[in-house]
Amino acid sequence: MRFLSPEWIDAFNDHLSGFDLDLSGADQSLSTQAGPIHLLQVIAGSPEGDLHVMLTIGGTGIHMEIVSHDAAASTAGSIKEDVAVKMNWADAVAMSTSKLTVAQALAAGTIKVKGNLSVLIDSQRILDAVGDRLASLHEHTTYS
Repeated sequence: MRFLSPEWIDAFNDHLSGFDLDLSGADQSLSTQAGPIHLLQVIAGSPEGDLHVMLTIGGTGIHMEIVSHDAAASTAGSIKEDVAVKMNWADAVAMSTSKLTVAQALAAGTIKVKGNLSVLIDSQRILDAVGDRLASLHEHTTYS
């Protein structure tokens, strides 16, 4: 199934369903201790056009949903995200396949970040920690 398609996002959510996400530990940053964090990903040039995806971490676990496929019709401005990240499809794919890190993309200026940067760092760290649960999803993911 294609990366970030509705089917892929459903599978992502299924893989993380029931995952006990404990964000109360002393090693957690203040952004995750304060409650759920919301990361809006704005991805230009996906196979279905511009894509807005909201990742919520905390509360009941980790959940991803498509907000909009069309930048013109996006409701992204009305969403209470903690951080918004803008990138192109190629960089989103490179990050998903571990060929590009958030730090590398920031240093190269290929992603733009608006909002609380610590939320972006925390979300990446948490997604890295659940990587084993997503391994079989990545095995069945296509990127074209």
